[in-house]
Amino acid sequence: MNVSTVIKKNISANKNGFIMSDYKDSNSVSFFAVLPKSAVVDRIKVDGKSLEDVNTKKIRYHRGIVEKLADDEYRCVATVWFEEDDLELYDKLANHDVQDFEVYYHLEAVVETD
Repeated sequence: MNVSTVIKKNISANKNGFIMSDYKDSNSVSFFAVLPKSAVVDRIKVDGKSLEDVNTKKIRYHRGIVEKLADDEYRCVATVWFEEDDLELYDKLANHDVQDFEVYYHLEAVVETD
């Protein structure tokens, strides 16, 4: 039996997550958040838009990349590469005009039975 409940978590920079942009040439942005270890990210919304609805080359959802800062573990939940011809959202993220995002995830559990 599979049970999946999608959980929404608001992430704010310098509180429970952060956004890190790469150099302008690669046009990539990574999203970090404090999430449970068993969380599997389904989607991310930033600036009112789902990343799947933005003009991107590639979106990669991560599970194992972790940054330890102070007492918290920040997981890199996704990296996005933006298309060269539509960098409006990338520019907002790279200039720190947008620092909050929403993560939609579900918890994964492995149960063994005999």
